[in-house]
Amino acid sequence: MRDEPPGSPLFGEPFLWAALFRRPTGAGSTAA
Repeated sequence: MRDEPPGSPLFGEPFLWAALFRRPTGAGSTAA
């Protein structure tokens, strides 16, 4: 329903980077 497709940089890079930064930070802190 949005103009930008899921493959667009606005949805790709920021989203992937956010997930990559959130995963190791949350998992690392919780695991450690």
